[in-house]
Amino acid sequence: MYRDDFGTLNLRMFAGYAYTMVVDGTGALPATAEGAYYALQADFIEYKISGVKLGTEIRGFFKRDDDVSPLRAPPRFSLYIAKEFKLEKVGELFKP
Repeated sequence: MYRDDFGTLNLRMFAGYAYTMVVDGTGALPATAEGAYYALQADFIEYKISGVKLGTEIRGFFKRDDDVSPLRAPPRFSLYIAKEFKLEKVGELFKP
């Protein structure tokens, strides 16, 4: 975490080992795979001007040369933007 007067940057990284099963919808037996994975989460919250939060998450499996599983596809990622509101300011919207 890094914090200054302008905002806060959070960064989280982790890794693990997972056993997964994929069903293709044809009634066939599930395809199974196992392997090491990684994830990275980051977000930045700007306080002074807009209260906007920007973030991303990236997840994937470490690639093995002998593996052709669809689970070993390129990493999946998401991006998001959010707006922070103070509860007292939201309450002011409903005052007569």
